[in-house]
Amino acid sequence: TGEEDEDVQSELRGVKLFVKRGSNDYSSGILGQVKYLSDKKTLVQRLLFRREPLRKVSMNIRLQPAVRCTFDPQECILRLLLAESSESKPSGTTEIVVYALKPGRFCSRKDFQTFSESVIGNSSLK
Repeated sequence: TGEEDEDVQSELRGVKLFVKRGSNDYSSGILGQVKYLSDKKTLVQRLLFRREPLRKVSMNIRLQPAVRCTFDPQECILRLLLAESSESKPSGTTEIVVYALKPGRFCSRKDFQTFSESVIGNSSLK
């Protein structure tokens, strides 16, 4: 995924990812690792989620103004909302997708909150 040209700003293991596409319900949680990456040359930042133990990419989001990003400290959930190409509809059709990340059993709430606040503070989202 091009990670060799990027610096890891922050990363967490033991995070759960839930995905909601269009009017569908949220998927069941996927356990994995999330990385907050920054390109060494362009400084473009993104979030990358790989599910464990397969290391398969389940989320890869470039942080930009079109991405709405919120953190709910009560529920300890980081939500990213954006329009993506639809997997089930004709080419060129987009749908709203919500990615919800929360700490799993082996990820501390404090570490997750620190990670989430660093993402929320990204100037690329404004």
